[in-house]
Amino acid sequence: AEGDGDRAAALNRLVALEREVAEGLATRVRGAATRGDAGTCFTFIDQLHALARDARGSGPKEVVATLSVPFTVELDSRLAVLAINRNGAPAVVVRAPQGVAGAWRHPIDWNIAESLGVTVSRTGFAPQSFTISLAARRITAQIALVRGARWRVELGAGPASAPTLIPGAVLVGTNRATLEIIDPAQGVSRPVSFPDSVAEVAAAPAIFAGRCYLAFDDRLHAVDLGGRARLWSWPGSGNAERRRLTGHVVVAEHDLIQGQTLICAGAGRGEVLILAPSADGAVVVYPSARVGSEITGQLALDRPDSARSVLYVPAGTVLHAFDMSAVTERSPPAPLFTARTRGDLIGTPVPATVLGTPCLLISDASGLVQAIDRRPGVVDGKRIVASWAVDGTAPSTPTLSADGAFAFVATAEGRVQCLDLRKSGATRWRAPLKGGSLGSLVGPPALGRRGLYVADANGLLHSLDLGSGEVRWKADLGGAAIGGCLASDGRVIIPTRNGQVVCFEEGEE
Repeated sequence: AEGDGDRAAALNRLVALEREVAEGLATRVRGAATRGDAGTCFTFIDQLHALARDARGSGPKEVVATLSVPFTVELDSRLAVLAINRNGAPAVVVRAPQGVAGAWRHPIDWNIAESLGVTVSRTGFAPQSFTISLAARRITAQIALVRGARWRVELGAGPASAPTLIPGAVLVGTNRATLEIIDPAQGVSRPVSFPDSVAEVAAAPAIFAGRCYLAFDDRLHAVDLGGRARLWSWPGSGNAERRRLTGHVVVAEHDLIQGQTLICAGAGRGEVLILAPSADGAVVVYPSARVGSEITGQLALDRPDSARSVLYVPAGTVLHAFDMSAVTERSPPAPLFTARTRGDLIGTPVPATVLGTPCLLISDASGLVQAIDRRPGVVDGKRIVASWAVDGTAPSTPTLSADGAFAFVATAEGRVQCLDLRKSGATRWRAPLKGGSLGSLVGPPALGRRGLYVADANGLLHSLDLGSGEVRWKADLGGAAIGGCLASDGRVIIPTRNGQVVCFEEGEE
């Protein structure tokens, strides 16, 4: 009996010593973790697990089960947000402390017996996830998020047109005779197909009264956007009236006939077709407007006053304006004025106020942006109100600033210029700031909430500061841009040549 008592006393001392050693190891684990010494920390954890495995008593196992150490996450921005998931419980969301201006860190209390899932996110950036576990063998994580797409949608065809914004959707034509109607929030596309054609839908559509009008394959097509249904095509198959259409289309209501839609469609040899469709899809052809040379820019319709609508036709070096108010089945649009420029006109005429005068801004292929007085009574020879020489050729359609005081243009050589519309020839800034090129830019700049956006043929999206032109950030598109980009509601949407449409969020800053 005495021997049994000695053995019991010895076992008790051993069990107590095991717990004491385990607690000492736990203290060393926490100390190493606090110092950020992962190697030493996990060496002591391994020793603690070995002790718990071989121990006679339960003390070491209990120490292991309750041991928590600080795991430090270092984040590069105050806008980065942590979401910590523990064993299926609702995620714990952690934001930067009040007053933090830049990078910050957060210690996570990690019980070494569990695995934690951590996701770091930030608006406009690709999220990053990692696991805190014994297998990972680390006690710190340095997170620097990179710009990433909110969504990508595979079209099953190559985008061929610039993106067009309508309420609740973005429209993109493809090289397989489809019009993609994309939800800008979710990135889901529902196409409208034209199975009797193999042509690409390369020109941006015209939108009017819930309908979309497109010109391709030398035919004009109408689509009901609400029902995503093709309504009619003109001319019909085999119709002798078929002409070579340029793809340029504008639509408006007839000035004199309420409810009557008028469609102006560019055709070959400087002709603008004037069409009046009925509710059942029958099309009445009005007398055409003719400009005498090939149409080189996009048609535009404007209402400079309450009395009339005006059609603008860029054709070669001349901008032609036509009065649409008296168009009938027998009367063509009446010429209003012409304005001559140095080079062939390209892009779309944009209404703007320049030096207090209502004008149209339009680019020409020689590298000029000109402001043309759009008031009807001005002498033709005095219609050029101001002009700006850009740093390159083939400037894009100008994009106006929110206050209308500036216009942004991109050039084929990869430069962006901010034109000051308050002074002829004045430039506020050029990008890149130190010369060089941003790459072969595609389409006009897009004005967003927090910057100006241009996409290039090398597959990069550039965000520029509106006030200085400085590059704020770049993002990889995953493919060469085509058609340009579109900015709306804090999102930037870009079609790419690899059959995708990509959406980025602008972010908080």
